[in-house]
Amino acid sequence: MKKLSLIIIILCSHHIYSQEKTLHTKTNVISIQDGKYLYKNKWIINPNLKLDIYYPLLDTNKKNIIFMSDIDTISFNVKKNKTYYFNIVDSNGKVAKTQLNLSEKRKPTFNSLPIQLKFNNNQKTDTIKFKLVNNAIFLKLKINNYDKELTFLFDTGANGNVLSIPLDKKIIQFTDTTTNEGATGKHQVLLSDNDNTITLNNILIKNVDFIKNDYDKQEDFDGILGYHNFQNYIIQIDFDKKQMIISDKMPKNLKGYDKSKIDIVEEMNFIPLKINFNEDNDIEIKANFDTGSDSYLFVDKKVFSKIKTKPQKIGTAEITGSSGVVSYLTSYLLPTLKVGKFELYNTDIDVPNYYNKYNENNLGCGIIKRFNWVLDFQKTVFYYIPNSHIYDCKK
Repeated sequence: MKKLSLIIIILCSHHIYSQEKTLHTKTNVISIQDGKYLYKNKWIINPNLKLDIYYPLLDTNKKNIIFMSDIDTISFNVKKNKTYYFNIVDSNGKVAKTQLNLSEKRKPTFNSLPIQLKFNNNQKTDTIKFKLVNNAIFLKLKINNYDKELTFLFDTGANGNVLSIPLDKKIIQFTDTTTNEGATGKHQVLLSDNDNTITLNNILIKNVDFIKNDYDKQEDFDGILGYHNFQNYIIQIDFDKKQMIISDKMPKNLKGYDKSKIDIVEEMNFIPLKINFNEDNDIEIKANFDTGSDSYLFVDKKVFSKIKTKPQKIGTAEITGSSGVVSYLTSYLLPTLKVGKFELYNTDIDVPNYYNKYNENNLGCGIIKRFNWVLDFQKTVFYYIPNSHIYDCKK
């Protein structure tokens, strides 16, 4: 009888597991409708975790929470003090075991309300002029009720917004702290959480966070505008016309463009590249797509160690990260860089003396500006075509 009881327990346990809900996806990015709030393309699945936990907003005792992928949807009618389990299965069959947890009094996974973007026209598109200065994109915008236009660096390597100048407390209040992790380290910064607006040309962005970070006084800009404000839209960057187009639709004509599937890791966007130091085989890498960097290409030490032929050394440099820590780089001449079907020759690369999980390899605006881009974050595809800067070799 004891053996029979054991068999029954095993069968019952297996039956419960098989009844767990499953969400199928072709990408590693999931949208979540948390009651009345939509977090679009914000949840990044991780099959390597023993259990991936989502802590929802505890704004009501009962509500409906929906998880949405590019091909599937599942929903839960949830109650406080309850826990729900489900699986997310990607296109390779990898399973991310996931928990929806309302039983623990923890900070919500997304502690702030989702960003809301509104066009001041009926076309859901806007064209924004920018200045290209020293391999950097600068935009004019306004914050809250501040009448003066500010100059912000547009940074696809940043998943947040930064204010680097002092403003009156009547305009913006920093009432909390958070940890800022940059390429060269971590440090505590002040946070203005969720109660701000940005006006950018004909676009109004609500529920905006800012961190306070004092950059080098020689830097002639007032802050950083992260790409996450627009990740639910198509971004077109035209370096010939020096304009960005934010739209809810793809452009109709992409003749001559190549495209690359990107990987999203820790809210950073990694694009595949190939480098070659006059060897028989290319080295394939994935680099963070970073318009906030005025450099060309950072190559991780681990990648650089694979090179058999000794590359030509150009010089040394230093970098000051957002944490204020200075690190040193060695610059080399890269004979061939391949971006999709396009090839660039004799470009600079920098090899930093530090390791960082976010910026193992980093594609800066010194290379990015040589192409015009269409960035589709929702489908994780970037389109690009060479422009008039394709053979630029200086900033």
